[in-house]
Order: sequence, then structure tokens, then C-alpha cells
Amino acid sequence: MIWLWSALGTLGALAVGLGLAVFLLYTRLKTLLQNQHQQLQQQIASGNLQVVSLSQRLAAIEKGLDLPAGRQLQSVNDHTFATAEVLAAQGVDAKQLSENLGIPEAEANLLSLVKSGGNPS
Repeated sequence: MIWLWSALGTLGALAVGLGLAVFLLYTRLKTLLQNQHQQLQQQIASGNLQVVSLSQRLAAIEKGLDLPAGRQLQSVNDHTFATAEVLAAQGVDAKQLSENLGIPEAEANLLSLVKSGGNPS
């Protein structure tokens, strides 16, 4: 009978040890995933800024085409607003939108607020 209690005690200790090992592994994996997520977010933000730069260059090229003056301005404004909408939906903050797209900060704040579902950050 003593050997049964001894075996149960050993199994209990193994179970606790295994539980601790699983918890430590979970914690390590969670930290690694959080770091990778942060790196990906930084890469996305960098890519977004590159898209903004390319969009501005494209708008400048479109401006140089033989389009009627009003059509050029409308095309640039539509393109800038569409770009701002996409970037706001991806979480780019209002200050970056304003600085990189040349839109008024109040407009960028409003767009960010709308795209975040009305939750001010």
C-alpha cells in the first residue's frame, strides 16, 4: 500500500513539473509572438509611408498630364482622400496622416475617429 502512495506522489510531482514546463513554454511563445507582431506593425507602418510617398509622386505625375485644371485637382484630392482612408483604417495616426498627405490635422483626426469606430485613442 505504501508503494501506491509513493507512486501517486511521484505522479503528482511529475504533473506539477509538467504543468510548470508548459506554462513556461507558453510564456516564452507569447513573448516571441508579441515581439514578432510589433515588428510586423513597424514594417507595415514603414510600408504605408512608402505608399504615401509613391502616391504623392503619382499625383504629381497625374497633375502634369493634359487634363483640365479642375479635373487634375479633383483627381489629386480624391486620390489623397482615398489614401488617407486606407491608412486610417490600418491604424496610422492622425498626425502622420496630416504630415504625410498634407491634409488638415482636423480632417485627419475626424477620419481616424470614423475609421476607428468612434473610439478616440
